[in-house]
Amino acid sequence: MAVSPDGARAYATNLNNGTVSVIRIDQAPTISGTAPAGTVGQPYHHAFTVTGRPAPTVTVTAGTLAGGLILSADGILHGTPTTSNRFEFTITASNGVGDDAVLPVVLDVTDTTPPATGSLGSLGSLGSVGSASWTS
Repeated sequence: MAVSPDGARAYATNLNNGTVSVIRIDQAPTISGTAPAGTVGQPYHHAFTVTGRPAPTVTVTAGTLAGGLILSADGILHGTPTTSNRFEFTITASNGVGDDAVLPVVLDVTDTTPPATGSLGSLGSLGSVGSASWTS
């Protein structure tokens, strides 16, 4: 028996009749990832990690996305949020093999970009500019 390089098929030789059987290897879906925070009016893009064979379809199965965001069938959450809040929803990856993969998601969307952390401190006195004379 041999497996294709992409792991999608196994090849088995049938010695009695001199044939080769090609067997498709299916894989149950998995989904993972943590959605980073978003900001109202700013473009948002997050790709959840989705695996399985055949390729799973990802859908929102509970809760509500932030206004302005959509979830593509391949697990990409994108758009421009129009509403601030904490959004809790569930996404599900399914491909008909084994159990569906379910991921609860919490997405915080704020009205403004959070301020930078840290401090530049005081620049203090930069000194004064004097005059210089040049002689040759």
